Amino acid sequence: MTVRMAIVLILNLSIAGTIIGFSQSALQRLRSVALKTRSINNVREICLATQTFACINNNQLPTVDGMPQRKWSDDFGMYTTDLQPILFESLLPYIDCAKEPKKQALPSYVATYISPADPSVADLVANGNAASLERIISYAGNAHAFNSHPNIEVSFPDGTSNTIAYAEHYSWCGSVRYEYTWHTVAGRRGYQLHRPTFADGGEILGGNNEADVFPRTEQGKTSPSRAKVTFQSAPKVWSVPDWDHIKVPSPEYCDWSLPQTPHVDGMIVGMADGSIRIVKSSVAPGVFWSAVTPAGGEAIYIDW
Repeated sequence: MTVRMAIVLILNLSIAGTIIGFSQSALQRLRSVALKTRSINNVREICLATQTFACINNNQLPTVDGMPQRKWSDDFGMYTTDLQPILFESLLPYIDCAKEPKKQALPSYVATYISPADPSVADLVANGNAASLERIISYAGNAHAFNSHPNIEVSFPDGTSNTIAYAEHYSWCGSVRYEYTWHTVAGRRGYQLHRPTFADGGEILGGNNEADVFPRTEQGKTSPSRAKVTFQSAPKVWSVPDWDHIKVPSPEYCDWSLPQTPHVDGMIVGMADGSIRIVKSSVAPGVFWSAVTPAGGEAIYIDW
């Protein structure tokens, strides 16, 4: 082989390697965009189902706890707890992929409720825990928006277009799993099941909540109960077998008390008016948490 031929061969190999590198990078970007688009469609369908529910039920919205009421039962000769369907259960009749009129049991898998980009789902499958996928959900309802007999016409004085109704959330974080059918609270941090909510803390439901990070409003200004936090962008998944002693390893890992998005360029949220927005990870804490309160009275311009 001559020197000239060797140089040509090296150049060709270099060009080929560059093209392959560009192709792989382009494919990764295309895959990321496709996954994000599918997740946006999921949130849009959830928002549409919420609007349909309100329209059919005289502007009433479903709740995160099912509004439990104790009633006397003649059949059982005792008091029982009567529950309305909780938030994501209530939406099932209006979710296209979940419509099964003749089936009474709740579906164990609702495709619209699972983000195709949720890394905790892939982690469960990769570790042979596919059985744990039953009734999980990758989205969370705003506990401040769906409690205490919410009404879409009167419960949002800050404006439905200024209030986040739904956010992304890993279906499994640490030892905590989010199920769309779960409504009770264990009364201790880090319990194995968490109802499908975010900002579920503070005075919500008389303190009977999940001890999440929540918004505090004083003199027209809102801040998080934990300083400087908003949501997590693409945190790592982690799990522990012992959920009696819960501690997030470090900030780069998912924290169950905050919303998480698997996307690095921002979190998909569904607003109470049914619109979809992307919240940048650089959003100021005061702006983000002001958008969580439906009646905080904050004078803000929402700049995502």
